[in-house]
Amino acid sequence: MSAVTVGTGGVLEIGGRRSFPIMFSDGPYYDETQPVPPPPPRPAPTPAGDDAFAELAGSGGTLLRTGMQTWAAAASAMQIAAQAAWLDAAAAHGLGCVVWLGDLPNLPARAAGAPPGPQEQLLRTVVGALRGHPGLVAWKGIDEPANLYRGDARVAPAGMQRAHDVIREVDPDHPVLVTHAPRNVGDLTAYRPTYDICGVDVYPIAYPPGLHVGDTPTDDLGVVADITRTIAAAAGPKPTWTTLQIAWSGIVKPDATLRFPSFAQQRFMAYDAIVAGARGLVFFGGHLTKAGDRPLTRQVDIAHGWNWTFWDTVLRRRPAAAPRSPTGSPRGTSTSTRSGRRRASRAPRRAVERVAKPHRSSMSPTIGCGWRSTGPARPRASPTSSGTRQASPGPRSATSPASGRAS
Repeated sequence: MSAVTVGTGGVLEIGGRRSFPIMFSDGPYYDETQPVPPPPPRPAPTPAGDDAFAELAGSGGTLLRTGMQTWAAAASAMQIAAQAAWLDAAAAHGLGCVVWLGDLPNLPARAAGAPPGPQEQLLRTVVGALRGHPGLVAWKGIDEPANLYRGDARVAPAGMQRAHDVIREVDPDHPVLVTHAPRNVGDLTAYRPTYDICGVDVYPIAYPPGLHVGDTPTDDLGVVADITRTIAAAAGPKPTWTTLQIAWSGIVKPDATLRFPSFAQQRFMAYDAIVAGARGLVFFGGHLTKAGDRPLTRQVDIAHGWNWTFWDTVLRRRPAAAPRSPTGSPRGTSTSTRSGRRRASRAPRRAVERVAKPHRSSMSPTIGCGWRSTGPARPRASPTSSGTRQASPGPRSATSPASGRAS
């Protein structure tokens, strides 16, 4: 087992090696709606027949979010075994897992000398059983504890801090992540003792745009950086990870219009979060392939446990390789001279700068990104109600505008 720590500058270190986390929540074939999530299938293919976990890892992914909201003492042995199976599958492909502890990490006060209550006992059991697994990277605590939409169900920091202290007592080698909503109630700095890593989810793409991030619709993708900075300020010296959308509840409800980010939009949001200080990225909603009887993507994706169409057209999509000269080097570059090496070393930085400089972007797929892909053709675009154009990896619904809250 490798100890996982937060190093200088908020960078995650796994066994002493620095890492920029790219996490998928939930990953392929994972079904947290079941009381005991089924173990990963063997094999776990993509529609192309490749191994799903190898596909994610080979394209730069590092983490999967597993776990569940409802843990039960009566089913704990089966639930722990299921999590161990997912940790096994992830570790076998070089991936790690962040295990969600659901509602467990909110403990009532305990009188001095009193034994742990049932909830604390279960929390200790789960953490103690999985803490030594080589596939474990972190724990996830209460999700969106101060979300505006929780109302009276807002989770106070005190119970979460007690749970954090128990988790770190049982397992001092893995940090705790707590993810906030973009809209919250109360002082978020009060939650700082409840986590080691702070997160926020920001899903600005919907009809009308910006439903997830404010009461006033906005088509400004710069809101990703704005909210990342707000949460980072509340987190203080602790790092912030930003969760970006694949899909979320506001676009998959029966009365909502289905909309996915385009390649350029997703690329802009990712760099916008990083420039604003994010020390990790999470992509949520690939597992949302159906909403009841409503398909959210192609049938082949539904059969293969994830939105692989979105993966191919947006997340994994890469520019085409540059034409190569007869010597085998890309045309226009030189690997034999010092100046050529200098130009090559500057290229990645310039690519980041081209994306990072325009802080504001409309939801047009090309505005604000400062570049045009030389890669495969975009999925066929369709006009939106606002006059912009949106690539649509999955089927669309011509229903009323979405409204709702975070997933």
